[in-house]
Amino acid sequence: MVSRGGAILASWMVERGQENPLYTRWDEVLDICRA
Repeated sequence: MVSRGGAILASWMVERGQENPLYTRWDEVLDICRA
């Protein structure tokens, strides 16, 4: 990992067996940014 945040996100994904929430919920992230 190149950053502490990346390592935290990767471990979260492995522990839960889920995809990166920034990718799977990207539309919601954009909605928040637009608000």
